[in-house]
Amino acid sequence: MTMLKHCIKNNVVRFGAIGGSLLIGLTSFVMPISLAQSAVIPPMPEELQTPSATVLPVNGKVNVKLTNKTNAALTYEVIGHTNQRTLLGKSTVTLKNLPVSVAISFRRRDKGLLTVKPQGETTPGLLEVKLDEETYFGNDKIAMRVETTGDVFLN
Repeated sequence: MTMLKHCIKNNVVRFGAIGGSLLIGLTSFVMPISLAQSAVIPPMPEELQTPSATVLPVNGKVNVKLTNKTNAALTYEVIGHTNQRTLLGKSTVTLKNLPVSVAISFRRRDKGLLTVKPQGETTPGLLEVKLDEETYFGNDKIAMRVETTGDVFLN
């Protein structure tokens, strides 16, 4: 096969005017596929930020204790494992035997901002997370991911 058969044609528009009318002509050029196939691979999350905490999974599972320190109810969901659930203000729930890697989303029902503070591991396999009010938009967090390594990342 020739290089010509492995090319992509792209159209380029040329503009011109003759006798007061606008002429648009199409020409084409050839670009080798090797140039068209160059891809940018984005870095993994752990390459962009340092973990906010670390928990040691036990048999590939972790327990996550969520404590809502706000007065507002919030919704949370263990992505792929539960539907949305409600955690009332000033209350706690422990999510047991979550397989890593796992992602948890959370949002205040009153649309207020949240700060998320994962605590260092106090018991093997247990990650304690405090959810509290936040006033600065740049610090608002809506999701947490626990990787297979036990590293915890916030988003």
